Amino acid sequence: MRFLKAVALAAIYCRQVTCIPASTEDLDAECGALGVMKLDKDALPPGVNPDNVRKCLGHPESLVREKDEQGPVHRDVFRRTCWKGRQYGCSYNGYCWRLCGGFIGEWCWAAEERGYGPWIRCSEDNDCGEGLPCGQGDCLACGCRCT
Repeated sequence: MRFLKAVALAAIYCRQVTCIPASTEDLDAECGALGVMKLDKDALPPGVNPDNVRKCLGHPESLVREKDEQGPVHRDVFRRTCWKGRQYGCSYNGYCWRLCGGFIGEWCWAAEERGYGPWIRCSEDNDCGEGLPCGQGDCLACGCRCT
């Protein structure tokens, strides 16, 4: 009986610890150049769990300047160049992307929770798809665009 009580207390303690939000300084340090995702959780679209909104605003690969030896597909994708190739794919570092802007080649990084959650990971192109939600947020690496 004591064992069960100890397990229950440990579960309650761990739950309380994980529910404490990180300080702004901690988030700034964790996200760095990606920026911190700042939004009104009450203004999220229906179906988006506020607890699943990503901490960092920008996409991790937005910091990548260029990729070597990966061929023109990967280099173009990382530069956010307009793309007229495949409809979707998996980046070299394992993130899903998809075309989203019709004929001009706009594309986006895919994210869970209707675009507000974590960036969707993959290990091959078939792990991704045309119906994945585009990342949301007020950043250049979010949403449907190209340069």
